[in-house]
Amino acid sequence: MSHDYAAIMTSVNAGVLLVATIQYGAVLRKYIDQLMADTQERYGRIGQMIEARRNGSEPSTADLIAAKPPAEPQIFPWRHRMLPRRYWPYTLATLAYFVLCWMLLSSMMRIFRWAGTADAGPEPGLARWSFFVTGGSLAALLFEAVFLVAASGFRRGGIEHRRFEASYSTQEISEMDDLIEAAAPTPSIDAPAAQP
Repeated sequence: MSHDYAAIMTSVNAGVLLVATIQYGAVLRKYIDQLMADTQERYGRIGQMIEARRNGSEPSTADLIAAKPPAEPQIFPWRHRMLPRRYWPYTLATLAYFVLCWMLLSSMMRIFRWAGTADAGPEPGLARWSFFVTGGSLAALLFEAVFLVAASGFRRGGIEHRRFEASYSTQEISEMDDLIEAAAPTPSIDAPAAQP
């Protein structure tokens, strides 16, 4: 471990920590926006039913059911109050962020302690540890960015697929797939005849 190496590792770790914080802030903002949108929609429905009751009209069963919190599959169904599945990516991102911060900060503190020690030895173990922490953190940061984009694309594709299947019957979709498969372009009249 040299002072130049310590300076490089500390700079890279600080950069990774900054980028991770920005990415986590974006994920957290998206989570809060989704949570607030769900809450506002539900409170809006409940408010409409309260206004209707004030005017002497009782809410229908369909309105009452629509105002219930969404019944989502739970990761662990035996836990009554477990977090719904759609919030798990944010929970995992939070866990990953705090583990990443702990590793980077502990590495930086060890490097600072080494750099502040008079006549510090070469410390090959610290150099190796900081190398693996920095490399692992960079890999985790890149993986998280790619994973979030891929997960978002799969999620939106799944929503569109479910919406499509909810709009049309399986038979209609199957018949249309058969028609699309059987369709062939009509030959043009002006097309030259094939030479033998």
